[in-house]
Amino acid sequence: MKPEREARLVATNPETTAGGANLAIDGTERRLQRPVDPLKQREKYSGKKKAHTDKNLLVVNENTKKV
Repeated sequence: MKPEREARLVATNPETTAGGANLAIDGTERRLQRPVDPLKQREKYSGKKKAHTDKNLLVVNENTKKV
């Protein structure tokens, strides 16, 4: 299942309501190795002076133990 991009749609997702609304949400940023190819660098670059990272969000239903 792909992650939901809009937060307002998480509450209406059937996976989140199965077994109750007891959800745990965790987010983190993972560092990336900078791509060598200039076109791939442009895709990963945000324009800010900071480390190259990917953002990961995790939603877990604590009742059903589904991620």
